[in-house]
Amino acid sequence: MSNPSPSVSDRPLPSVAELDAWYGGEHYAYLDSTQAMSLYKTVANAALRFGCRRILDVGCYHAHPLRFLPPGSIEAYTGVDVCSPALQRDRLLYADRPEADFLYGDWNDIPHKNKEKSFCMIYFGGVLYYITDRLSFISSFIHAFSPRFVVVQDLASTDLTSLTTALRLRERHWFDMDFQVDESEWDAGWDHTTIRERQILVLQT
Repeated sequence: MSNPSPSVSDRPLPSVAELDAWYGGEHYAYLDSTQAMSLYKTVANAALRFGCRRILDVGCYHAHPLRFLPPGSIEAYTGVDVCSPALQRDRLLYADRPEADFLYGDWNDIPHKNKEKSFCMIYFGGVLYYITDRLSFISSFIHAFSPRFVVVQDLASTDLTSLTTALRLRERHWFDMDFQVDESEWDAGWDHTTIRERQILVLQT
């Protein structure tokens, strides 16, 4: 969960205060469900399979892919989010993982403020649905960090054609989840099917 600036956001997000309040109300509980773990395990497996040892998780929430990356399998896992309660939980949960670092920050600022870092894989979990120019957004991260792979997890209905056209598609996975969803999900126009159907793309730069 990150809070994009209006200039690049296709769909406006709530304020940071609202996000924190929703977190306290367990609005995102379905992202922690047993069903949802298959998404994060798929992301982690891609990192392991392609030998990616430095990972950036944009909009990290609870950084679930890290739980499927055994200690010693990676050198660095950096999660960035604007939800302070989620970051606090991450720091406590992964206190025994010295390779993990969790930073507060807007996803639009990441390529400009962290240029000293390098990553082999950048993971965007539920981010691109909110971005108008998806290729330009992804390209800014590629330019800043030179990753070998970009992994995108989003709604199955999100059009990612611009990415699959510009980058080499290595894997695509489809998911039809059955987790319970809060009736007050952000967009009242979504039905449960829309929220439960997901896709993961593994793209080589």
